[in-house]
Amino acid sequence: MTVRANKPAFNVREKLKELERPIGLKGSELMRAETAQEARDLVSAGRKNLVINGEFAVSQRGTTFTYSGTNQDHTVYNSDRFTTQTFGGSFPSGNYLQITQSSDVPTISQAGTRFKNSQKIEVLQDISFGSGPNAVWTRHTVEGQNSANLGLGTSEASDFTVSFWVKSTKAGTITVNLKSSNSDLSYTTAADISSADSWQKIVKTIPGPTSGTFNTDSTAGLQLIITWSINSGWIATSTLDTWNSGNFSGSTTQSKMLLADGDIIYLTGVQIEKGKVATEFEHRSYGEELALCLRYFWIVPNARWLMGYKRHDSLIFFQLDTPVPMRTSPTPTITSVGVLSNHQGGLGGAVQTTGISVFEYRPDSGRGTLQISSTYSGTHTTIPSWEAGTIEFDAEL
Repeated sequence: MTVRANKPAFNVREKLKELERPIGLKGSELMRAETAQEARDLVSAGRKNLVINGEFAVSQRGTTFTYSGTNQDHTVYNSDRFTTQTFGGSFPSGNYLQITQSSDVPTISQAGTRFKNSQKIEVLQDISFGSGPNAVWTRHTVEGQNSANLGLGTSEASDFTVSFWVKSTKAGTITVNLKSSNSDLSYTTAADISSADSWQKIVKTIPGPTSGTFNTDSTAGLQLIITWSINSGWIATSTLDTWNSGNFSGSTTQSKMLLADGDIIYLTGVQIEKGKVATEFEHRSYGEELALCLRYFWIVPNARWLMGYKRHDSLIFFQLDTPVPMRTSPTPTITSVGVLSNHQGGLGGAVQTTGISVFEYRPDSGRGTLQISSTYSGTHTTIPSWEAGTIEFDAEL
């Protein structure tokens, strides 16, 4: 008996053509992954972006911020978790810089994803950089507990990648700067904005530093500074693309992108992630992003606290429960006096704005005591409520 087996024809040329089929953005990133961890990061649901509020969607303090005055060193939080800082004595009097939350973002065809907001930085008057310390930069500080996984400052430090989208009214060179917790170690790398008025993605892979002080607790861990303008004679370095001992925040040869009236920078999609691959920006829901921001700052408009206790002196105590556990015991600031009241009306005690503090705060539970001062003369009594103006609770790094 003869047994005959028929096998389908195998066309080598057709099989080779299959290798030319596009594998998509994620497939390309997966093929470039150099370690198993990088591959897992690409396909898993774990949180990868160490930057909080990288698309500037959360802005509790407001949506427009204006800088003014000569000889000003401004360190102002604008959108949550980001500061835009100006240094030096060559800034003009009056309003010279404005920060706004903008809806100008890269298109989906450009970025492959949809961004909600960007941060717009606009020069309102010409800035003259002299020979002293002059600079304009954007800073984001990562809490040590969040950057601990990178192992920075140890022999097992991981490489990490910084990426963001930027648009400028003029072409030029900016710098991306990374610093240790106490700024005793710095890494500066140049990034070219190749054309004006066009969104561009900046990607920089940073070798993990094996020295330096990088905290792994609830204090500052890793600092990111994107420098738009700097005086070449002040904390600027000519040694790029390596970790340097010392505090540097720019290059001696970079451009001054924010200098003339009308200069504008847009920034969004800021991401720091472990590994050598810049993956697509990690979008979190607004609620999740807001909760992450509330760990560092909480603003309470038209604040009302119920059921306080007035003891024998001028102090009144209310229980404080923050929406999420804050990084550390927050510093409260009140914008206007409040009124102690019962259910029928005021008790006649105006709360002093200078007499507000938080004590016995527990960052593990988000519970503490709000202490205020009052001119109310009653002692050892229950205060039904305290109605105040806006209160800000600050636990920023």
